[in-house]
Amino acid sequence: MRVVRRLLAAVAVAFVGAVPAAADTPKTPAIFWLMDEPVTLFDLGLFRLRRDMEAVSRWLSEQGYASETPLNGAYYEWRERKIIAYVSIRDSTSDPGERQCREVFGRAVRWLIGGAPQGPRQAMFCLENLFLHQGPGNVGRPQNLGQELVEAVRMEVTLLAPGPVSLGGTSVRCSGQLDTDMSELTLSVTE
Repeated sequence: MRVVRRLLAAVAVAFVGAVPAAADTPKTPAIFWLMDEPVTLFDLGLFRLRRDMEAVSRWLSEQGYASETPLNGAYYEWRERKIIAYVSIRDSTSDPGERQCREVFGRAVRWLIGGAPQGPRQAMFCLENLFLHQGPGNVGRPQNLGQELVEAVRMEVTLLAPGPVSLGGTSVRCSGQLDTDMSELTLSVTE
């Protein structure tokens, strides 16, 4: 029995010695640089907003507003200093209209902020939840962070005409803050 144990121990030691340790593996300069870069609350919030926009798009598709999952995302537009959250839907049957755009915008925003406490600050609570880390440590945040986030985030819904863009057709875009009244949305129609 002792001989078998010694043999197994010798094989294990030989195997461990033959496999290079992860620390011995050289890092490429790009990976090393990425590992040293910090992730900010801005990065975290943008990541969470993108995730939520994907979920909104799937929900819109499930509700029949799109025949397939709409193109979606969120990015920082540095020239305007705005965070743009967007959904683009190509309808397979009819040209889009302003009323339809307002309806999709309203439903998407209600779904997006629906998990936040109800009331006039609902959009602020939603965005603070996306852009702040969980737990203690948010004591030093700006007093008006929620309102500034509402002003910085612009939601855009674009309804595209059926078929390839090269064939033309009408597209409608409506945009606004997450707390914008549907009658005050910015609308643009392209024919």
